[in-house]
Amino acid sequence: MTIFSGNLVSLYECGNNCKSGLSPIINPYSCINHVLAISIDILVVFICLFMFVYRPSSSKTLALPDSQRYFTFQISSAILSVALGLIYFGLAILLLFCAFGDEKYAETNIDALHEPRLGESACGQRHSKVEASGSSGDMLLKEKLSKEKEKGTLNTSVLKTVFLWQLKAILVSGFFALIKALTLATGPLFLRDFILVAEGKETFRYEGYALIAGLFLGKCFKSLSERQWSFRTRLIGLQIRSLLTAAIYQKHLKLSNAAKTNHSPGQITNYVMVDAYRIGEFPYWIHQTWTIGLQICLAFLILYYAMGTAAIAAKVVIVLTMLSNYPAAKLQHKYLAKLMLAHNRRPKAMVEALTNMEVLKLYAWKTHFKNAVEKNRYAKKTRDAEGLNQAISISTTRISWDSSSLKPTLNDINLVVHCGEKIAVCGEVGSGKLSLIAAILGEFPDINGIVQVYGEIAYVSQTAWIQTGTIQENILFGCTRDQNRYEKVLEKCSLKKDLEMLPFGDCTIIGERGVNLSGGQKQRVQLARALYKDADIYLLDDPFSAVDAHTTTSLFNEYVMGALARKTVLLVTHQVDFLPAFDSILLVSEGKIVEAANYDQLLASSQQFQNLVNAHKVTPDSNLQSEFGFEEPKTPKEEIKKIYTERHQRETLGDQLIKEEERETGDTCLKPYIQYLKQSNGILYLFLSIIVHCVFIIAKFVQSLWLAAHLQESSVSRLELISVYSLIGCGMLIFLLLRSYLAVLLGIKTSIAIFSKLMTSVFRAPISFYDSTPLGRILSWVSSDMNIVDLELAFIFTLSIGNTMNAYFSFGVLAFLTWPILFVILLMVIVTIILQGLYFASAKELMRIEGTTKSSVASYLAESIAGAVTIRAFGEE
Repeated sequence: MTIFSGNLVSLYECGNNCKSGLSPIINPYSCINHVLAISIDILVVFICLFMFVYRPSSSKTLALPDSQRYFTFQISSAILSVALGLIYFGLAILLLFCAFGDEKYAETNIDALHEPRLGESACGQRHSKVEASGSSGDMLLKEKLSKEKEKGTLNTSVLKTVFLWQLKAILVSGFFALIKALTLATGPLFLRDFILVAEGKETFRYEGYALIAGLFLGKCFKSLSERQWSFRTRLIGLQIRSLLTAAIYQKHLKLSNAAKTNHSPGQITNYVMVDAYRIGEFPYWIHQTWTIGLQICLAFLILYYAMGTAAIAAKVVIVLTMLSNYPAAKLQHKYLAKLMLAHNRRPKAMVEALTNMEVLKLYAWKTHFKNAVEKNRYAKKTRDAEGLNQAISISTTRISWDSSSLKPTLNDINLVVHCGEKIAVCGEVGSGKLSLIAAILGEFPDINGIVQVYGEIAYVSQTAWIQTGTIQENILFGCTRDQNRYEKVLEKCSLKKDLEMLPFGDCTIIGERGVNLSGGQKQRVQLARALYKDADIYLLDDPFSAVDAHTTTSLFNEYVMGALARKTVLLVTHQVDFLPAFDSILLVSEGKIVEAANYDQLLASSQQFQNLVNAHKVTPDSNLQSEFGFEEPKTPKEEIKKIYTERHQRETLGDQLIKEEERETGDTCLKPYIQYLKQSNGILYLFLSIIVHCVFIIAKFVQSLWLAAHLQESSVSRLELISVYSLIGCGMLIFLLLRSYLAVLLGIKTSIAIFSKLMTSVFRAPISFYDSTPLGRILSWVSSDMNIVDLELAFIFTLSIGNTMNAYFSFGVLAFLTWPILFVILLMVIVTIILQGLYFASAKELMRIEGTTKSSVASYLAESIAGAVTIRAFGEE
């Protein structure tokens, strides 16, 4: 079986670069160079802080008798700062060049990665499934979880476990966050001294140049550390999402039927598509919490150094502002929890509707279910020496799905099945036949007694479970291909003629739930999968119910009595004609095995068995068969040849039922943004938001202008100065709240409209759409994609426009005050646009690839949920 965890070991291989000799000094990726660069960065930051915090005023400096030595010290410190910064900048450039140099695997043949493995054939098209691998990251996470559970805590914290698992990487990223916070604090200090130099209060001749160089290098350090912080935390988040997805997948395969009632397939899909993504954002935001506090403390120290005790008032205002946000944060947390519960209900309703779409369309119920979906918006297997001659041993007094249930599902079951025996299980509907199979499979959580199975199990369910993929993949089911064995399996299951009529033979891709196969073909694929497994014990739950009478007889003789002649078989059946061929027959009634003997003994001694046999013999089908006889349908040889030759006339992959998800290529320009804004007057809300933001920017400019113009004027009283300043600030706050309110309205209105149109399109789609589109792909649209539209898109949209307006307004003010800076601004804008073009070209493709791969994960997860019992029975977790 495939799994959703990739090989994430590379993150833990960085220690390989720490080697002895000269190579660590030359190699830019080595630990020595990393430590050297980081040490230089910290040294520069602390030198800058030391220089400015303990730097006396210029008047005191001129009065010192040893001023010349002090000037020399200042010049030396500035030169050292610049030199160290240039060294670090050079190392960063070296790292960038090495990153775009020769790759380690540049000569690897990429096509070899797509070659089929041993036992696989190069079927029509490649499937992007991630192979299961015991990655060290996955093992570390499991170890942490098991240690937490061993401590005896009732609720194991996933967040705490993830934090301990990624502690080293989180600390490294936190170090870069610390550097970013420190370098951010040096900016005001540099600017303050630069203003003093501009006023002619310089302490040495070249102080202005040193300050400019220091300010530039400080920005470089801030940018580099911030990018490293963001990159490393996003990488940690990607690993967390991958391994949580794998853990959820493995967990759902172990869920009992009782537990499944609390976790619907839609909810499990939501855990993977939404919740795991949210937890993946945790490493980034954990550093935001303490760095913001550090920045506030540094800002207070800088204000205290510049203003003295007056900075305490600013500190009080900051603390009061933070405390006033606490009730709003609690309210936001409350409604966010309700929103996540609503998100869990929505996929559940979607799964119920999509899996029964044919019935909904037949009875014209699609409108009702569409409205319902939109409303949700607002047993131990062991081996021991005693069982060498036994295949199955059951000795129980009670078997139940729920320990609190007064009436158990099965009562007083005592059963021993020896190796090689053929056992038939009969009984009326609801008597407990399937529950007996489930008990052997270990599906029951409450078993009072012992259920022992000696050997591997192959299970065939009454309702066929088929994976989306080729017929060959469904038959092999993770096993390596042996051609001779494979051909025998096809022959025993009467599949050869069916495969010859299919356009691509056994490489034909089966639609979701096997929609392009008949019921009998799906059952025979299931039987072939079980036979190819070559297990010791075969549990068959009425496998011939969807097969015609002639094929049923052939399958029973060739499959059960022929291919499984040396195997242990437990067959649940209603076809009494085959019962004389079994070694023993179990008659089940009301959760008990009331009789266990061969056919002749039961027929002679059990009236209940006689009634069962007579009831199944006297049916309309049997009357017709006895009156007219059964005649095998015949097809002219010419027609058969014509059907067979059609396979060679359809050799294009375009005829496959399941199509790859379409992915946009190139630049989409403004088309998606215009489509988004056209929903429910979105353009109006955006226009109003832009106007409000413009007023906010103007108010901010007027506030700064008022303070700068009247701070030194004696004609304006201090009370008047503070009152006007505060009044403008309150107006800015109102406009800021209004802008946020318009952004929320934009998000809600457009999200409801988009979701309604999505539901209308889905429910109005033809049946062929559901046959060719996996369920997980649609669930991915409804869960993860709609979650982004609901919570993020509107705010990202408005903030992007707002930040752009802020930047260009600042450029305009600078150009008005100092027009020569226009040349620098134009050059900077051009370079930024060029760099953005290079970045967007790859970033958009990565986002598109992520979107298509998420739908593949959701599709595979939905399939695995439906076939969890079969997967567990085959031991392919």
